[in-house]
Amino acid sequence: MLMKTKIFILISMLFLTSLITGCLTTSIGPKFTQSITPESGKAVIYVYRQRGVMTATTMPGIKVNDVEVVEMLPEIGYFSLSVDPGQYTFTPKLFGIYKTTETTANAQPGEVYFVRLKVSMGSLEFDLMNKDEAMAYMATCHLLDSKYYRDPRVMSGQKVSMHPAPVISKEIAAVQTQADVKQVPDIPVEEKAPTPVSSRPVAVKDLKGRLYVDVNPSNARIRIMNISPVFEQGITLDQGRYDLEVSAAGYNSHREWVTLEKGESKNFQVLLEPVNKPAPVAEQPVIKEQTVVVSSLTAEQKANVSEAFSAEEERYARMLQNGSLTEIRDAAKNIYYRHYNSSYLAAIAEQALLKHYSADASNIQVDAMAWLCKALGKTGDRRYAETLRTVAQNAPHRKLRGHAEKSLAQL
Repeated sequence: MLMKTKIFILISMLFLTSLITGCLTTSIGPKFTQSITPESGKAVIYVYRQRGVMTATTMPGIKVNDVEVVEMLPEIGYFSLSVDPGQYTFTPKLFGIYKTTETTANAQPGEVYFVRLKVSMGSLEFDLMNKDEAMAYMATCHLLDSKYYRDPRVMSGQKVSMHPAPVISKEIAAVQTQADVKQVPDIPVEEKAPTPVSSRPVAVKDLKGRLYVDVNPSNARIRIMNISPVFEQGITLDQGRYDLEVSAAGYNSHREWVTLEKGESKNFQVLLEPVNKPAPVAEQPVIKEQTVVVSSLTAEQKANVSEAFSAEEERYARMLQNGSLTEIRDAAKNIYYRHYNSSYLAAIAEQALLKHYSADASNIQVDAMAWLCKALGKTGDRRYAETLRTVAQNAPHRKLRGHAEKSLAQL
């Protein structure tokens, strides 16, 4: 009697699951036939769900980089994303107590990627799949209804490409009847219960940052080296680090990494230096002229002129010894352009460089240390060769090591 009861319960559960599964199929559209060709500078990522055992009622939402892209994904359902180059981590929208395994796709422009969601009792697992294996299984999958999309990057149609899905067996080929093929163009997914624009989340666009770069000279070329899109003022970018390069004919190029946060609008100013910038000879005539004037002054007037000149040096010395990184950078610039003959300031600049060069490499820290290197190199004094050699060998940032090597070569 107990055995009969167990059999009855098992049959009832299987029957109920089949009914629920039949209802869930209403949330999916036409079968997968061909992969989508990425737009220029974009990548495409397919996400499909493999059929499991008694897991049809479990329908997790999908998140990409912690942003929900679809509300749910039933068994043998799939959707596709059109994304910019970058890293995309797939996780489920958590509910209940499940062990989850995430996966990350490093998207490159022009490439197509396949992510499988496998749901089993107590676990949700994402895997980055081989193209042939994924397309073979996706021949049995159906497109998710657009009413469950929660991100504008989810593509709602199928664009023809040169990558048809492979036939994995005669049975699957038989299922793909002529009637199924005709239904795809006759019932476009975009027209099936479209989600109102007002109900679509717009947070994803709001999360993008904007980058502006003011340059001198104004005709300088601006490029972001680690992405494909051409730079334009106010370009919208995802959160991350970007390799910015500014260049112009007759000027030294400027290159640095820029970090952009979610929703941040960042404005950079870049002043390029001429390739063969002449030494600031304008200072020499002033000094000579001042010397002539001083020779004709009284002893008291001579002392006042000497004190004024020393006060300027002392101010830069205090900036180097006790100032912020911005003040250190400004003082180093003034030494480079105006006081490179001052052994007093050069010695203090050397101390500041040895004190700060190994600190965490923020943009302002690297910039300040680079100007200190240039100031020491401008002196032409071999006494600073060992210090510059130490920075060139041990500085944590590649840009700073490069400036130290160039300045060392000037001694």
